[in-house]
Amino acid sequence: MKKIANIIVAVLMSGFALQVAAQKDSPSWDFSARVGYNFGGTAPLEIPEEIESLDRYKAGAHFGVRLTAERRFNYRWGLMLTAGFEEKGMEGYVTVENFYTKMERKSSETDGEGNVTVQSDVVTGFYTGREYTKESTTQIIVPLTVRFHFNDRFAIGVGPQMHINVKKTFKGEAGNGYMRTGEIDPIRSDMKRFEAMKGEIDMANPDRKRLEKNGIYLVPTGDRVDLTADSPAEFDFSDDMRKFNCGAEVNFDFKPMDHLLVFANVDASVGGIMHSDFSTLPFELHPIFVTVGFGYSF
Repeated sequence: MKKIANIIVAVLMSGFALQVAAQKDSPSWDFSARVGYNFGGTAPLEIPEEIESLDRYKAGAHFGVRLTAERRFNYRWGLMLTAGFEEKGMEGYVTVENFYTKMERKSSETDGEGNVTVQSDVVTGFYTGREYTKESTTQIIVPLTVRFHFNDRFAIGVGPQMHINVKKTFKGEAGNGYMRTGEIDPIRSDMKRFEAMKGEIDMANPDRKRLEKNGIYLVPTGDRVDLTADSPAEFDFSDDMRKFNCGAEVNFDFKPMDHLLVFANVDASVGGIMHSDFSTLPFELHPIFVTVGFGYSF
């Protein structure tokens, strides 16, 4: 009789285990709300020779919120759609040499009656010295990631993301160095092409990217303009930043408790932060940011 009872209990336990496994492997939905801290920055994919050193970096206080909906196809695999509203940005000081850019220099004069007149002029050329940059965006981000669940606690996902910048800033100043205007390099340049285009080129504000596409190169041998702390030059390329961009995201989730989760995301954009026709900087800048935070799983 005891053996029969043990067999009945074993059969019932096996049936219960199969039912639990079937429930885990059946399609379902998971939802979560998340809050995270963003840090990272915008940088070229390769360090250009114009940048000598990164003197200071500040991530700043940038936060974001996200809502997620994941369709679990089975116990291991799922597809997660995320909608987020986030702030991202950085501040940094770099030392550069012969860094091609465009800046606005302001000066003020006071007449005998105490009236102050502010004048400004645009200087384009090769800057050598220290430069301060502040970049920030407020964005709506929508990643779609394929997810693999190792167990009930840990999951990883990867997939494309797109974002819309509802607010964007890219500005700074240079006040401890000098700038030299560019002149045509007669050795490397196609001088016949230059003569044909000469009437179209504004040498006070040349489009370096367009010139180089036509085999015409600039060198920093023109007039020198000194920039000091008392008379710095400023730049603001906020209007030149892209409104829309796309890239990829890798995300990690860990659930220490049933409803509490800890997460981390890495987001990178394929395109640069500036429009494709932007030629003031000599290289593209790509945003790469990490988000860490916690959330509630419904």
